[in-house]
Amino acid sequence: MSGPTFAVLLQWRARRPITRAQLDAVAAALNTQVTHLRERWPDVRHAEVTADPVKAHAHAAPPWPMVVMDHSSAGLGVHLDTHGHPYAEVSATSDWSVTASHELLEMLIDPYGRKFKTGPSVDPTDDGQIVRYLVEVGDPVEAISYEIDGVRVSDFVTPDWYDVHAAGPWSYTGSADRALHVLDGGYVSWIGPDGHWHQLLPDGTFNRSQRPAAEGGGRDDRDDALGADADGDG
Repeated sequence: MSGPTFAVLLQWRARRPITRAQLDAVAAALNTQVTHLRERWPDVRHAEVTADPVKAHAHAAPPWPMVVMDHSSAGLGVHLDTHGHPYAEVSATSDWSVTASHELLEMLIDPYGRKFKTGPSVDPTDDGQIVRYLVEVGDPVEAISYEIDGVRVSDFVTPDWYDVHAAGPWSYTGSADRALHVLDGGYVSWIGPDGHWHQLLPDGTFNRSQRPAAEGGGRDDRDDALGADADGDG
């Protein structure tokens, strides 16, 4: 297996102090999780997670920042900068390592927020119509985490989660026990046959955008169409 092709630079910009050893421990756990992710999603880019700017910039490609902060002007989650490079902003809560893991997974799977998979709608009123699910691998199992060397990280769904004919596993921890299984506290977003964005929300209710999805629209269009909290992280 080839080595990492670029780095994700983990940065702490919150008021609450943190030691470099604590930051390094989370970075190490996230590096291990990258191997877990690539076992299930073998086409994902291979990245090194580090809190060391020197190591991050030693790669040929520019690092993707992942910043832990108290307040975000861009909005928490994964975004693209003015050069089209991905970056993530994470809230400095008590379980920030789980959120950082969630954003890392989704940033590596779909850096530009435009990856979709088709499958029958999870909304029972749609009678199994085929829809286009936005691939955000942490969302359906958002309330589930597991531990790597004492650091809590987010569960994530596998490609089989989107395939009703697949045999599984459907999530890394096994928390999802069938295709398109959205656990309590999780959510999922899709574009329906009506051309609008839809969501199954963490409280079990459904939401539909007032305007149609933009042509070629992805994560940012979803957030704009459904509101600031559409990604579940803000």
